[in-house]
This record gives sequence, structure tokens and C-alpha cells, in this order.
Amino acid sequence: MQDEVRALWAVLLKVAPPPPHAGFFELGGNVLAAHLMLRRLSRTYGIDLRLRQIYETPTLEALAGAIARRIA
Repeated sequence: MQDEVRALWAVLLKVAPPPPHAGFFELGGNVLAAHLMLRRLSRTYGIDLRLRQIYETPTLEALAGAIARRIA
């Protein structure tokens, strides 16, 4: 799960693959990029992710963990 989220962040934020503790907004993410990312992850995993998710779980590790728990 974390590898998929990491790859998506790297593409959307145009950065090298970030470490697990990296924060989305610290890496240059903004609300539009967050919306696009969450929409893509929602479709990929068949779950509903809202914008508040990135504020509640702003690191790559935390977001991947939250998604994994929801699809388990």
C-alpha cells in the first residue's frame, strides 16, 4: 500500500519517491493536488476518501496505513 501511495505522491508532487515520514504539504502539495490524489486513490481502492483525510493523516506512512485499514 505504501509503495502505491509513494509512487502517486512522486508523480503528483514531481519529487523523488518520498520517505514514509514525509508530509504531503511539506513536499509542496496543495489542496488541488490533495484532491486529485485522494480521488485517484478512492477510485483505485473503491473507498471514499475526503479532503479532510490528508489533514488527519498528512504523512505518507499515516495515509497508507489509514487506507489499508479501510480496505481490510
